[in-house]
Amino acid sequence: MMLKILEIANKNLFPEQVAIDPTESTTLIGGAKRGLVFRADTAATFSKLTGELVSASTVALNCIGRSPAGVVFVNPFERNVISSASQASSFLNFCLAKGGIFLSPIARRPKLCFTYDPMITSMQLAHWKKIFKTAGFGSLVPIARPLVFGNLLKNQKLVSSYLYIELNFFDTRIYLVSASEVYLSKKIGVGINQFLEVARKHLIEASSLSVGQLDLRLLISQLSKTTSGHFIVVRGKSLEDGLPRSVRVESKKIYELLTPLFDQIVEGALALTKVTTGQICSDLSKNPFFLNTDQAFANIVSTYVSKKTDYNSYSLVGAESLIVKSIFAQSQKTN
Repeated sequence: MMLKILEIANKNLFPEQVAIDPTESTTLIGGAKRGLVFRADTAATFSKLTGELVSASTVALNCIGRSPAGVVFVNPFERNVISSASQASSFLNFCLAKGGIFLSPIARRPKLCFTYDPMITSMQLAHWKKIFKTAGFGSLVPIARPLVFGNLLKNQKLVSSYLYIELNFFDTRIYLVSASEVYLSKKIGVGINQFLEVARKHLIEASSLSVGQLDLRLLISQLSKTTSGHFIVVRGKSLEDGLPRSVRVESKKIYELLTPLFDQIVEGALALTKVTTGQICSDLSKNPFFLNTDQAFANIVSTYVSKKTDYNSYSLVGAESLIVKSIFAQSQKTN
């Protein structure tokens, strides 16, 4: 009877291989047979009193700038590392459960293929491994995230050299990958936070309007479609009386203010290409760069960098299923 229970448990508790791509912007969960099973915004809110998870993903993201009393907003994987083991574990368990992955001591521990940022230290990577082991996974296959994207494109041969750009909240990390290795890397101090601060400062000065970060994300997501002098309606609170108010802001002006930040990302990418060999430069001219960032920023940043560098852009927003497949493909090479 006990053997029968164990057999049923192993069938129902997702025994296949699992893939996890935990970035500062999004967290992807997938299975070798099922493909992508869950995508979450890497965001969570926790109770200040108990420390328990209150909300996660999009619901938590909507709390930015408007969190109720007694609740704190956190990014569980801020700067691509784990600062709080309990918060990271709670968020990870939420994502696994939403994806239908239930790990249990009585079930077979599935193999996990997970991506990590090559810029983190060996100690920080060990922290990731400890979190996954505690969650109930068996053998672990860590994969440097920039290596995943060489076989991502549909109907194309494997690309030999490409740029991978990851725009995070506090910084941007740029990698040049060649021959399935991270050839060069660079980190620059421009992140989503700086874009939001520029937009916020302009709104305060131009219209005396205060808005939360979520409103600013929506504002920036519209800029790529309205950079030719159109206006965007922004809703916030008046600094004078605190009452809700809507204003029309000129998109072209905000775009111009953000341009120096875009240029720093472009300069960082070009800096890597200038110190490469002739063959790698030749390969890069034929291949795309991959951009991984918050959904609200993907289109405008991808378009700008592509225009300034003449490289083909490939935003990873919307390509989650392909990313999961590529993680498993890369894990076979790693093994």
